[in-house]
This record gives sequence, C-alpha cells and structure tokens, in this order.
Amino acid sequence: MNLDTTVCRATNVKFEVDSSNEVIVYTDKGRFNAGHSSLRILERCFTPCSVRNLLEEMVDPDKREASKEILRTLKVLFSSGAIVESEGSGLSSSMFPFGGYAAPFVQTKMLNDVLRKQIYLDAIRDLVKPEDIVIDLGTGSGIMSIAAAKAGAKRVYAIEPSGAFYCAKENFRINHVDGVVCSLKGWSTDVDLPEKGTLLLTDLLGNDPFDLSIWELMSDLKKRAMASSCRLLPEKIELRARLLSVPENVLDQHLISERVLSKWQREYGIDFSGMRERRDSSRGWLEKPLIVDSWEKSADNFLIGSINLRDDPHGFCYRVEIPVSRGCWNGILIYYRAQIGNRWFSTDCPEGSRFSHWYNAIWTIPERARSSDRLSVEYRYLGDGESCVSISSASGGRN
Repeated sequence: MNLDTTVCRATNVKFEVDSSNEVIVYTDKGRFNAGHSSLRILERCFTPCSVRNLLEEMVDPDKREASKEILRTLKVLFSSGAIVESEGSGLSSSMFPFGGYAAPFVQTKMLNDVLRKQIYLDAIRDLVKPEDIVIDLGTGSGIMSIAAAKAGAKRVYAIEPSGAFYCAKENFRINHVDGVVCSLKGWSTDVDLPEKGTLLLTDLLGNDPFDLSIWELMSDLKKRAMASSCRLLPEKIELRARLLSVPENVLDQHLISERVLSKWQREYGIDFSGMRERRDSSRGWLEKPLIVDSWEKSADNFLIGSINLRDDPHGFCYRVEIPVSRGCWNGILIYYRAQIGNRWFSTDCPEGSRFSHWYNAIWTIPERARSSDRLSVEYRYLGDGESCVSISSASGGRN
C-alpha cells in the first residue's frame, strides 16, 4: 500500500464500539482493535479513494501527529482486511495481491511465455466453431477469450476473480469483441451461466500440473455449466521424469549436507549438526527452466502416468521404475506434457519453452545413481491441488 493505492471498505466488515469506547472491527481474519479514527476512515472508504486523498481530506496539514495516527489506523484496517485495495483500477500496485493474478509481473511473465500462449491460440483457432459457447476459466488478460471471439465463437464467457478482470474487460472493448465476450467476475465455483458451454478453455496449469486445482475446477464447470458433448482444452496431462546432474553449488542452496554444515561452522563458530538431514532422504524444490536447461540431463525421459481431465477428479498414485543405463545422476526432473488441441506442450527444456513462466520441480536422489542402478519414483495426488513425490534408490532411501 502506498499513497497512490486506491482503497475501499470491504463488504464483509463489521464493527462495534465497546464499553471503553474502543472501536472493534470483525473481518474474516478475526477480531481487531482498530483505534478511534477507524470509524471515520471506514465511512470515507465506503466509496473508493486513494490513500493520498484520504489523508488530505481527514488531516490538517499542520497536524503531523494526526497524520501519523490516521496512517497507523489505516495500516491496521488494511492488514485486518477491513480496508482492501480497490480492484476497479485493474492490476494491483501491491507486490503480492490476494490471489496473485492481479500483480503486473505475473501477467507479464505469462504473456512473455510466447510458445505456450501460441500453442493455445493455434488450438483455439482450430477448435472453435460458429455455434460454440466458450467458457474461459481464469481469463487473466483476456487473451484466450479474445482469440475465441475472433475465431468465430457465438458467445464467450470470461471468468476471472482477480483485479485482472477489469483489464480483460477493457481489452475486450479495445479489440471490439465485447459484443461477443461476457465478463464474469468471481470464482468459477460461484458463477452460474444462462446457457450450456460447448468448449471449456483454461491455462490453470501450474508448476505441478494440478497445484492450481485445474482438475477440480474443470470438473465443477463440466458438471454444472457444460453440454455433455463439450470439448476441453487442455484434455490430457502426462507426468514424466528425466535424470539430472544438479551442480553442487545449487545443491548447497537447498540441502543441509555435511559440506554445508562444515562451512557454517567455519563461518560462525557454531556446530549446526542438529540440523543434519537423513542421508537417505530426498528433497524437492522449484527451479527456473532456463537454469535447468544448462544442467546435464539424461537423453531418455520416462512416463510416470497419464491423466484424462474428462474423468472425475480423484486421488491416485503412480509408480515407475527408472533404469539408469549410463552416467552418474543426483537428481530427477518431474515435469508434465499437456495435450492442447492436436499438439502437446511440454514444461521440460529444451523441448518446451526455456522462458516458461512456470518453474520445474527438482527432486534429489538420496544416493547418486550410476549405471545398472534402478530408481523407483512415486507420484501421489491427494486431491484439491496437493501432491507429493517419493524417490527410492537401490539402497531403499525414500523422501
């Protein structure tokens, strides 16, 4: 929040004045003592205004202490959720706005991922028919809704819960498709449509293909808002793995090894061996594809499992044994391929986009794998966007 941030009162806020004349505010986050100035601020923020205008209206320029008091109260109201950033201005000035997708840098990264977006746009142009009712789940900038409208769709419903909704709506107007595209602000699970969709589009594929609950959200719309013969984009997902040789300096950023413990003891004169990790454990982290692309990788890739997004979402567990034919490896790249129309998009480099806005999942092998070893990789989906990975070496180590 800064002086140019536009704020307004949240719709779910309640407040009362207690017996000691203190103002108590109740929001979804809890109960807060908001201070004596809070009622004036809440009343003024019934309609959106900038922080700068709020201070100018409520504080005498000669009374600096009063200005500080208003700012302190405003921060309490903002952190409690009683005052929120007005989404009417579109993208947020906050570094990490609620939901994330109203942040300009997120939209920038997604639109700069040209390969991925172009595969979607090509598929939309191939799939859309003149009679299609298209539903765009998580429209963001509106790029796929605009493409569907220009491809000749009868109607497009663009659903978006974040402040990006307002930018998308303006983009629809500027690109002369607002007569075809109907903008719907809110979570898809709360949206009711006046007609059944025939084509469901979404790019809710995360670092892990399911971590944005794409399967559950598509299934909800498919049951409530789509025709029985509807088409999906994407339709299928393949989970795959490749062996990696992760540089030692990268491992030191993520693992507490003997080498790292010795380094810390030299630098601080303190023994941190109480933090020593099990030698048979595996650890995972997310890494930029551009960085992973520079590491040595096995020529072969291995299919872990395939998921059809037409099926009802459910927990599952895939296990695959990976033979190590040659080389010496200390990590595994878990990635996925998504069927988008007649093409497959891969998050693996260099097959996929080196400038992908998503990150690759890296998992360490408990003991370095060498030729003739076999590794067991287990991917378990727990539902609602949660998954976990286990890796076992010939010695039986597991994360």
